[in-house]
Amino acid sequence: MAKIASFTRLCPDQPISREECIRLCENAIHDAGREGCDAILLPELFDTLGSIELTIPAEHQPNGDYRSYYRAVAEPIPGPMTARLGALAAEYHMYVIGCYLELDGDTLYNTCVILDRQGRVAGKYRKTHLYGGEHRCCGITAGDELPVFDTDFGRIGLAICMDMYYPEIFRVLTLKGARIIFWPHQTFGPSEETVLLYAKSRALDYSCYIVGSNFASQDTFAPYLRNHWWTGRATIINPDGVILADTGHKPGLAIATFDPEPSRQTVDVVSVRTNGPDRYRDDLLLLRRPELYSEITRPVPAIPASPDYHQNNVKGLSATPPPAFREGCYYCERDEEFRALLFELCDLRIAKVFLCKDQTLPGRCTIMFNGGHYEEIFDIPKPERDLFMDDVCLLAQTLKELFGADKINYAIYGDNCRHVHYTICPKYEDKLGWGTPFVLFPDPAVRVYLTDEEYDERMKLIKTALYAKLGKDDD
Repeated sequence: MAKIASFTRLCPDQPISREECIRLCENAIHDAGREGCDAILLPELFDTLGSIELTIPAEHQPNGDYRSYYRAVAEPIPGPMTARLGALAAEYHMYVIGCYLELDGDTLYNTCVILDRQGRVAGKYRKTHLYGGEHRCCGITAGDELPVFDTDFGRIGLAICMDMYYPEIFRVLTLKGARIIFWPHQTFGPSEETVLLYAKSRALDYSCYIVGSNFASQDTFAPYLRNHWWTGRATIINPDGVILADTGHKPGLAIATFDPEPSRQTVDVVSVRTNGPDRYRDDLLLLRRPELYSEITRPVPAIPASPDYHQNNVKGLSATPPPAFREGCYYCERDEEFRALLFELCDLRIAKVFLCKDQTLPGRCTIMFNGGHYEEIFDIPKPERDLFMDDVCLLAQTLKELFGADKINYAIYGDNCRHVHYTICPKYEDKLGWGTPFVLFPDPAVRVYLTDEEYDERMKLIKTALYAKLGKDDD
């Protein structure tokens, strides 16, 4: 059996110090510890929401740059906060789960950390699905992993705030064996009812317990009214979608005792066993058809190049954005010499693709990093670098499929073309250059050039195939 607590902290009308925010949560940990709880969950950014330190002095702007505020209150993990929470975890021999801003080197994350009964860091999860403002205004980088963690009361998973809108996360966590998913958040929309319904649905769909922790408004809860939109609702929900404990709109602790391990039993709902009741969670997984679900893992469409959308929502902002243009750069200037060799073909997520005019090896293209001028690939911040490499893989795979290449070769030129880029060269066993390093063909007699109509046709073929994989129109 596990006795679990979830805390709703008050978000006051007037900002208080970060220290006071932390103290309110420490009081809740003391209360849960005295109740003999095995674990307590604190809300998302428990130490800074409503704090003076994280209060933006002017009216919040949807394109504002607030990175300095967020970085000023971030900490490494382990660090001072884990030491502080860990001391309380050890005092009460209780797991403490807290979500706050993590600074890892120069990269900022929204991170949930687990302190075990001895006060040690037992694991952490970096929020993977950020809302636009976290990317755009705060400089937070998205995590790239969905870990699970073993405790002495069962295997658990973590999700943070907007992650709730993506049910695939909860499927992955439960496939990895998570029985309880802890969800610190600040969610208030589209409505209180839909937020609660989301949480119940995740519990019901994936046969797991959901433990949610949010903030409460100072006096009245009023959706979409500034400083009154916090719902409260520290909530513990069982695999039937039933609320076991709930603080309502007020601050406080929700506490429930349950056994997270047994699978819900039904009769002839799944019907794969020769005798005895269904073990609902386990048996349903036996009838899954993963081969039908590939649509879920297709690359997401690029953000439309439209005034209706912010254009800097890529996984996270760099701490120091690179120059967008570097004088003298071959790829930045794209002068007459450049245009004599390459046709501009299309944009991907963070890359631009060019078709090489020399088509001796059919399908040969060049792909450049389009998120600013970087000369070394290791200098590109990891989120943007990962996305660029995804674009490189997308192009290479597409060219191999379209032109029946036996191998893709990759080349990066150094001194004379410093802007990060790859030349993607399909190679063919029965054609020139097979079995040799990536080479240019200096003899004009062996080079293959196309007519204008053939170039147009080839570029349309490649662009259509790329955008189909991205789920993007090729208008």
